[in-house]
Amino acid sequence: MESGSLLRKISVVSGVVAGGVALASCGQETSGAAGDQSSTPSTPQVSPISPCELVTAAELKEATGISFNEGQKRGPVCDFATADYASTASVSTGLDTVADHLDTKKITISGAEAVQGQPPEGDQCLVDVPLGSDAPVEMLNTAISEVDPADRPCEIATAIAEKALASLKD
Repeated sequence: MESGSLLRKISVVSGVVAGGVALASCGQETSGAAGDQSSTPSTPQVSPISPCELVTAAELKEATGISFNEGQKRGPVCDFATADYASTASVSTGLDTVADHLDTKKITISGAEAVQGQPPEGDQCLVDVPLGSDAPVEMLNTAISEVDPADRPCEIATAIAEKALASLKD
């Protein structure tokens, strides 16, 4: 069978299925009056707290032993870099950052449950701390990148999260 013929058959079948779905939904009654639905958006909200307010370069040095330049705000993220830009740290508020492809484990930070994620190379670590809708931010994220695995990046990312959590509680 030629590929053009196969594509036409797939297009026809797709059209029939789409048409069937559209017809099946016709005539369906819906109950309720206009305005019954909540107007609350289903998209995540950006936190009003600036991530650069959560930790300073001095607090990062105290927590990690690494000297960082002052943080640069980039949207919901505050990025910190070492003087030579060899390593970076970040603090953000909002969505989870620990991806499925990372090696993850559950941890506790200052009484809060968290998830720590690290790639197999071991030169970075991300920590997500879900705080809930009653907290000033729903999710706190910290990360450290481009560090020697021997320096234990997950311990560094966790120490940064502890500092940021302390700022949220103040």
